[in-house]
Amino acid sequence: MASALKVTWLWWKNYWIERHTPITTTYDGIWLRTKSHNRIILGLTDQAKEDIGDITFIDYPTKTPHLNAGDTLIDLEGGKAVETFKVPVGGTVTAYNDDLLQHPEKISQNKLADNWIVELKGD
Repeated sequence: MASALKVTWLWWKNYWIERHTPITTTYDGIWLRTKSHNRIILGLTDQAKEDIGDITFIDYPTKTPHLNAGDTLIDLEGGKAVETFKVPVGGTVTAYNDDLLQHPEKISQNKLADNWIVELKGD
């Protein structure tokens, strides 16, 4: 029983740390957030959102199960510019945020739960 309690405690502890870890790494308009087990979440930085303006269209040009560093990650169209962002690190894709395709305005929100682009398992 103590083992199950310990496992549950560690899961909740890691979950809290992942949700509250500040984003400190950015590459060319993309922020990276490292999670446990070599997982990486990628999203759009506030500066990139400001440069593009109100985002009206999002497209994943290469929606593949594996991305290499330098591959095209996402195309964004906004009120001020049209931008293409590259993947800063390579890895196996575990999830795409397909909700952004139907609701591109969500990427402009400050909630990390809504504005992430892709989740990778690092190589």
